Amino acid sequence: MREIVKWLSQEFSANVDAESERFQYLSSPFIARFVRFHPVDWHRRVTMRAGLIGCPHTGTPISAVCS
Repeated sequence: MREIVKWLSQEFSANVDAESERFQYLSSPFIARFVRFHPVDWHRRVTMRAGLIGCPHTGTPISAVCS
């Protein structure tokens, strides 16, 4: 399982001011119950705003994929 997590790990570039938005697209689809973000760099203080947009899973049931 840890290999899958490393494969899905990505580092994204951020905006450079307080007003602009930055859109990032994931390289491949994934199924997850939770998604964790870890800020790795900041200026003066750590702040982060994030949102995810997904779609319903319509493929193979997850129990069949993990067995």
